[in-house]
Amino acid sequence: MGSVNLYKIDYVNALLSDISNKKWQGCPKNVKFYNDNEIKTCQCTLYTSLKKEEKELNWNWILEQFNIDPISVDTAPEAVLLIIKGSNTYAVTFGCAYLLVDKYCDRDFAFQYARKIDFDKIKTTAFITPNSHRNKTVNTYINYNNLELDSGESFIKLKVKDTSNLFKSDLEVGTSIRFTIEDNTLDNIIHIITHIEKTITNDNKVKHNIPLFSRIKDKKRIDTLERRLLTSVKKNHDINFSELEIIGTTEVFNNNDGNYTFKYKHKRKENIPSLDVNAINSFCKEMELDYASVVLDITVESFNENKNVVSNKIRNIIDYTDDKEKCILSRGNWYQYNDDYLKYLHESIAEIEAIYDKRYNFTSSVYNDFIESMMSNARTSGEYKGQTDDQIREALKHKYYTELAFNSIMECKYGFKKHDRETVKFGDAMVEPMDLYKDKTMFAVKIGNSSAKLCYAIDQSLTSLRKYKEHKPKDKIDSVAIWLILEKHKSINKKDGLPDLNKLKMLMLKNRLDQWKKEVRLQGLKPIVYINYKRD
Repeated sequence: MGSVNLYKIDYVNALLSDISNKKWQGCPKNVKFYNDNEIKTCQCTLYTSLKKEEKELNWNWILEQFNIDPISVDTAPEAVLLIIKGSNTYAVTFGCAYLLVDKYCDRDFAFQYARKIDFDKIKTTAFITPNSHRNKTVNTYINYNNLELDSGESFIKLKVKDTSNLFKSDLEVGTSIRFTIEDNTLDNIIHIITHIEKTITNDNKVKHNIPLFSRIKDKKRIDTLERRLLTSVKKNHDINFSELEIIGTTEVFNNNDGNYTFKYKHKRKENIPSLDVNAINSFCKEMELDYASVVLDITVESFNENKNVVSNKIRNIIDYTDDKEKCILSRGNWYQYNDDYLKYLHESIAEIEAIYDKRYNFTSSVYNDFIESMMSNARTSGEYKGQTDDQIREALKHKYYTELAFNSIMECKYGFKKHDRETVKFGDAMVEPMDLYKDKTMFAVKIGNSSAKLCYAIDQSLTSLRKYKEHKPKDKIDSVAIWLILEKHKSINKKDGLPDLNKLKMLMLKNRLDQWKKEVRLQGLKPIVYINYKRD
């Protein structure tokens, strides 16, 4: 029996150019096959890297410690079988050639097939949870046959037992389809491709609603997304690398027994042990480069056993979400959230209780009135001795930044207990337990107009909740609230006056709220979102 790793190729010319640059040998062959009682021909070409190369082991250093000669070993050969069948092009990879082919594939192909087939046993699932601390997750199962997915998650791999008789073992689905066949012939591979094509194009009902991401191919839209990505990186220097990638159907873990080389134009740094923002910042400083301007174009070469496994620009190995366009950047390609994904997320967000009370809206006049209310005591305070009213007023505005002022007003006027800028010793840690507290509810407050700003309230809420559950302070809680003060934002209130969280045009924030809701409920507590507005 032979193992087949099948891709459908989107960018044929780019793949052929890459193969040509590697100087792989090509051997063509025409193969006849039956399709709808007609004899047709497809063109097959096998490209191979038959030239032997030697590499030194990266653990030769330990041999040297014992005066043993270093060891070199032959590298494994690779091959790509390219099949042109009608208007479609497919590739079958052997060895590590999937690392080359994967970036040129149709990334929807495998799951288009999976959505329309029957399977009765699930062995492995892997999914991505955008904007979650748990970015990608792999699950394995025993005697499991329910394809279940939570809101905010999208499949990136399945390993299942197919009910058809075409495949002799488990079927794996990722960016490719991997299967085992008993009859190791080109004819059989082409027969299976024909079966997959018919399954995908058939009008039979979708059997599994699988939330996933569809690749964006519209050049104008991609150009817009690229400009927005560059603007975001310049504003916020943080970028996110994933520890896990699914390439084809293979789980590839970053930072695993390897090292990296960073390159930008003629500047180069080798033997970098980890791939993270700190390492990139250090490279930019050492090479006197402007981080925000060059970071996406820095080339990262990954080495394993002293062999260059893969080279990529940073923009091709980060995860990024564009809130406005409802798109994500993954492995250098832009994807649109499909309807199944958005439906799951919409239903989950709709479950969160949302509260609006117009008394709590935060306007410039409310802020100024608060500052003026502090003036009387400030004039007699030694802290401001000798200062004019204007100087005292400016000093108070500096001290009482908007969120601290808001929390103080909630305490003075509405009976909340303020913990903002307070720290409590929980075990050995000093933690700000919450911003506000009232009626057995702990609040994390954030004023902002973007996901990047507002998500800080979610991080604070979860940190405080974990410490609370560990150390049980005096203030008892049965609810956990995120209080979002939307700055310069149009109302998301419904006709009944309650907020509709699904009207927020902030996909990253909604993904994070979804994860927050689940964690709060797992702790046996009620999640609540308060919405108010900051106006001039």
